Amino acid sequence: MVLGLFSTAVGASAANLITNGGFEASPATDTFLPIGTTAITGWTVGGAPGSTVHFASGIWTNQFVDLTGNTGRAYLEQTFATTAGKTYLVTLNAFNGSPLFSTIGQVTGPAFAVSATGNLAQNVTMAPGTGTLVSYQFRATGAATTLRFTELTGADSNASWIDNVIVEEVVTDTTPPVIVAPVSITKEATGPNGAVVTFSVSATDDVSGVVPVTASPASGSTFALGTTAVRLSAVDAAGNPAVGQFPVKVVDSTAPVVTASLVNLSKGGDDESTQLFRVVFAATDVVGINTVQATLNGIAVTNGQVVQLQVVKSGSTKIEREDGRLKIKATAFTLTVTASDTSRNLSTNNVSPVFIKNGKNDDDKKDDGKSEDRESDDRKKS
Repeated sequence: MVLGLFSTAVGASAANLITNGGFEASPATDTFLPIGTTAITGWTVGGAPGSTVHFASGIWTNQFVDLTGNTGRAYLEQTFATTAGKTYLVTLNAFNGSPLFSTIGQVTGPAFAVSATGNLAQNVTMAPGTGTLVSYQFRATGAATTLRFTELTGADSNASWIDNVIVEEVVTDTTPPVIVAPVSITKEATGPNGAVVTFSVSATDDVSGVVPVTASPASGSTFALGTTAVRLSAVDAAGNPAVGQFPVKVVDSTAPVVTASLVNLSKGGDDESTQLFRVVFAATDVVGINTVQATLNGIAVTNGQVVQLQVVKSGSTKIEREDGRLKIKATAFTLTVTASDTSRNLSTNNVSPVFIKNGKNDDDKKDDGKSEDRESDDRKKS
């Protein structure tokens, strides 16, 4: 059995566990090496008793290994440190036929096998005159693993050329992404349906980097009054899921806006102490009005109701009804309107009537009499 060497001078990965995977550190002259030799740095040649290894140097610019060179079967192997239970990936370039003379030594069927300690072998088959990138994955069974390439044709065929052997540990990503989201959000309602709430969430993964986050309800949705849980999910490239949630609370803490007035209908008169007024009030709220109540000096009144008010200088309040009209005699008057919204927020507005003076009341007449008496006295004295 003969082993020939070649290389395409492709640099190995920094994480490569194999020594001299490109076969550049090898004998400088064309020579035959016996079974058991370690002249190819990092590698050991083995096979059937009496077999020899042919190392070709100077025939081609670079060096590589042909697992098929003479009769019999040979193998090439290397032992390296591993961690039991971890997974490793082997990659290499292979070619069926001489790289220079592609029609020489081409075979059909499996050309060679790749195997690792404690793992099943994988046969490599290539169409005549073609090459391939070989991938072989294994799980280490101990602190050291022997990787072996075994020739399968048993003939001088030039059918099993290999180069650029790389072994790397397969990093298994079992860590889910980390979701970053608000702790909670509180928003004031802007209408009876609640409020539009926007928020920002993100997720990062040690291996995949930034990954998208799905939120339900999504940012920009209308959230109803009360508390709603926003549920979050993210998945990294390895399929590791992450979930989270945060509460969005929509509140109505704004009281209704209440307007109230007592509209004077009399526009004054000879007796300015007694005038007619119309009760006018309204209440608005962004979420909705629940109740509106109005009282005039403690007496319930309705919106648009006409009342007769008479100011007295002293005495208790007197309430009468004449032809269905409310009449109140009092020293002062206050219209109180109270409204509550659907969230039970309360708002109150108090107003008093404005009496318009156009004529003269009794006090004015008495004052006029006193003035006339003074004028008469002044004329008598003169």
